[in-house]
Amino acid sequence: GEEVWQTETIPSSERSQPFGGGLAYEYHKIYVSTANAEVLALDAQKGTILWRAATSGPVRTAPTVKDGRVFVVTINNQLATFDANTGKLLWTHTGIIESAGLLGGASPAVHEGVVVVPYSSGEVFALRVENGYPLWSESLTTSKRLDSISSLSHIKARPIIGHALVFLVGNSGRMSAL
Repeated sequence: GEEVWQTETIPSSERSQPFGGGLAYEYHKIYVSTANAEVLALDAQKGTILWRAATSGPVRTAPTVKDGRVFVVTINNQLATFDANTGKLLWTHTGIIESAGLLGGASPAVHEGVVVVPYSSGEVFALRVENGYPLWSESLTTSKRLDSISSLSHIKARPIIGHALVFLVGNSGRMSAL
C-alpha cells in the first residue's frame, strides 16, 4: 500500500482530466489512454514516460495491449493502433460517428491476429491486427426501444473471444455470438 512512484499524465497546458481513458499493462510497461486525446507508455517500475502520442480525439476506453500493439478507441469512434515500443501510429479504423452516447465504453479484444472493436454506434468490426483490414462487421442495434437509454446503440461490455466465437452485448440488451 506504500506509494512507489507518481507521474503526471495530464499535459501542463491542461487544467483537469475529464472522463474517459484507462490503463493496461504488458511487458513491464503501463499504457495510459486519456480524455486529453493522448496515449502514453510508462516504465512500470519507475513511472517515467517512455513515449506520448496524440489521438484524433479524447480516448473513450482503456487501451488494449497485445503482441507489441496498443489499441485505443476515441470518442469520435476511431480505433488507433500504435507500436507499443515506439508510440508510432500504425493504422486507424473509423466507425460511424454517434451524436449521443454513454460515458466510457468497451475496449477492443485481441485474439490470434484479430482485433474486435466495439463502437458506440453499435457497430462491431473484426480487423486484422497487422493492417486493419476488415474481416467482418455486425451491428448490435435493435428496433425494440424500451426507453431513451436502451435506444442508444452504445456497446459498453468488452467483447469476449473464445472457442472460435465472439460474444457481444449492446446497451439495448441485444446479445450475439458470432
